[in-house]
Amino acid sequence: MKVRNLCGSLCLKWRLILVVSLLLVVSCAALSVFLISEFSASAVKSLERYAASLSKNLAHNAEFGVMLEIKPELDVFSAGLVHGEDVIYVQIYNKKGVLLSEGLSEGITPARIRPFSESLVTTGTAVFSSSLLDGGDVIDAVSLVRIHTPELSREELGSTIGLIEDSDSKSEAIGYARVGVGLASTYATIKSTTRLIIIYTIFVVVLGVLISVTLVRMLSRPIDKMVAATELIAAGDLSQRVEVTAYQELARLAIAFNQMCDSLQQTQHEIELYNQTLEQKIRERTQELEKAQKQVVQSEKMVAVGQLAAGVAHELNNPLGGILGYAQFGLEKLSKGKMEENDLSDYQRYLADIEQQARRCKAIVKNLLKFSRSSTDAEFEYFDVNAVLEETFVFSAHQLDMNDIKLTRKLAADLPPVYGNANLLQQVFANILINAMQSMPGGGDLYVETRHSTAVGDFRGTVEIVFQDMGVGITSENLTKIFEPFFTTKKVGEGTGLGLAVSYGIVKDHGGDIRIDSVVDEGSTFTVILPIVEEMVRSNAID
Repeated sequence: MKVRNLCGSLCLKWRLILVVSLLLVVSCAALSVFLISEFSASAVKSLERYAASLSKNLAHNAEFGVMLEIKPELDVFSAGLVHGEDVIYVQIYNKKGVLLSEGLSEGITPARIRPFSESLVTTGTAVFSSSLLDGGDVIDAVSLVRIHTPELSREELGSTIGLIEDSDSKSEAIGYARVGVGLASTYATIKSTTRLIIIYTIFVVVLGVLISVTLVRMLSRPIDKMVAATELIAAGDLSQRVEVTAYQELARLAIAFNQMCDSLQQTQHEIELYNQTLEQKIRERTQELEKAQKQVVQSEKMVAVGQLAAGVAHELNNPLGGILGYAQFGLEKLSKGKMEENDLSDYQRYLADIEQQARRCKAIVKNLLKFSRSSTDAEFEYFDVNAVLEETFVFSAHQLDMNDIKLTRKLAADLPPVYGNANLLQQVFANILINAMQSMPGGGDLYVETRHSTAVGDFRGTVEIVFQDMGVGITSENLTKIFEPFFTTKKVGEGTGLGLAVSYGIVKDHGGDIRIDSVVDEGSTFTVILPIVEEMVRSNAID
């Protein structure tokens, strides 16, 4: 786990060097082990062949001496052979295993040599590993000493000697030729050769690692420069460029990198130019959106005025009829040319009624003009919600009567003032009243209530205006869409689908909300919730 964490913390360059070095070490170590093993086996095998060859030659040369057991002749062979390379003892035995001749190298005594056993050799030459009794490995080679007896036919009796040599012969074992070859010098050679192989392996590994480090550094240097340039670019310096190297792949990468930097720098320049005008464009678009929003609000207000026009006309027609009647009656009396003293009181009553009806007409027209005029955000002030509702009822009363709708009001007397735009909220109330009338085409009851929700902790309380009708209701599917612009369930030409959307936006701008509870075929309840704020909190228009 620690090795894995260490490898994970290394950069790509050192990972590559580490992998190449490990591969080089493993391959060189495996090759060295193989070479040492092969060389050791080959050296021992060569020494075994050498020992076997010496014992065979000795057996061949000692054939006559063993047959006649001529010790001086055999001693000559033993003494001559023992001086051979790595030979430490030479022994010649007869068929019964009796030692006929022995040659020992310097420092070797008969007591150190293991006893000879004839059973080890059955045919030909036997080579096996052995050791001196006091230590020291040897290669022990034993060959049979044979005597050859030729077999001649009668035809071959008068032949030449060459023919006799080529004839068939029988062989018989008459003794043993034993040669012991020491392994000390071979082991020394193997050890020195092993040392040389290890030194050479270490040299190759070190040289390979140095070459790999050099190559990796040569390849990683331009990449490091590119990484450094990339970090500077990430920090915002797009003027960085990298040098194109002589390596084809890295040169292509460097060219692509520089092209990318050029593109980023050009894009940044274009973005800076665009940002210089972006603020002005945003300001212009915001003004256009505000203007469009005001136009939508005003158009919806005029739609409501149109829908209430019949009721307003009736409200104006009644007082104007009275004014016209009193004016005609007064003109008729004046046209007779004489006026009695008791007529003055009648004229005073006529003029008082005319004044009263004219004031009523003025109030209706004033409320209508106030409702229809365009509102601006700068018109926020404290106002009485109940008074705004009463003004709304004035120019909608006749419309309610014409649709056979009974209006029941329950306006709280202790209602605190609300901070906002009274004209805009009057439009909200008018839109809800119009929707309530249209949901009751056959007439019904409309209940309007205002109430005060008291403050709790930091919560300043709210003013709630409840409109409850006995209309057709709204389906649960449409309840989720009721405040979406241009959504309407009315017939074509009866609505734009913007009334409730505009009303919802106005209430949200006042920091309030509109809740709807509806049951199909039983009616709907619209609750307008307006927060109560301190004067220091809202002293200007809505942001």
